[in-house]
Amino acid sequence: MPPAIALLGVGPGSWWVPIPVPLILLWPFFFLALAVVGFKEAAADAGAFPRTRALWLAFRELRGVKVDVQSATGTRVFFWIV
Repeated sequence: MPPAIALLGVGPGSWWVPIPVPLILLWPFFFLALAVVGFKEAAADAGAFPRTRALWLAFRELRGVKVDVQSATGTRVFFWIV
């Protein structure tokens, strides 16, 4: 199952405010992009949609990804796909 929510946090140092980002609202756009890539592959006669399958598998495995960045001024940006 694809990820449904992500947490975005921005703040100074170790203090940050988590903001939930509902990824489930982006699913229609992702499926549309998969369809476009798949139909382009079919038009180019590239076989059984290998790129589309790879994108779908990669999207499903994004759960648990954490990106934590701190700027030189001390502002922290944290993104976590739940």
